[in-house]
Amino acid sequence: MYRIKKLVLSIALLMLWPFMAGAQQSVIGVYGAGAVPVGEFGYFSNIGVGGGISYDYLIGARFSLGAEIHLLRFGEQQFVDIPILVMPVLVNVGYHTDLTPKLGLIGKIGGGYFIYPDFDELENEGFGVSAQIGIDRILTANRTFTLMAGYSYAPAGLISTSYVSLMAGVQFLISP
Repeated sequence: MYRIKKLVLSIALLMLWPFMAGAQQSVIGVYGAGAVPVGEFGYFSNIGVGGGISYDYLIGARFSLGAEIHLLRFGEQQFVDIPILVMPVLVNVGYHTDLTPKLGLIGKIGGGYFIYPDFDELENEGFGVSAQIGIDRILTANRTFTLMAGYSYAPAGLISTSYVSLMAGVQFLISP
């Protein structure tokens, strides 16, 4: 539990660092998500739902450094009679390009800890990776709608966790 608190504190400091360093622009996002387990993980769980928050520090017009925290609850499967809660805490690098003046393409790749809070007595965390691709649509000068598809994989932890996800949400541009 101590390592989880330390990890969450580190992510919070990463999110606040650009404000302390005088960054030009940052983006905060709020998402809803659905996920389908694949591979070995599909035998132990069913479709998952949840949400998350993200923070991206923009570097120029195309790149970003970010952090994300998601919370996904995967449903019960016939072999396992309890739902599985997965909390990925990720750091990522992103790339953005414009398709039209109001529509953009986003790609992100990252890694971090996948935490399983329901399994305190067992190995309940492990390192994993994530890749995402999506589009964003400008709604106002400081708000965009974002739709992302992703794949996440964590070989460590209680069981090998892999799933395909779809996230939809709103991002808010913050200028300090």
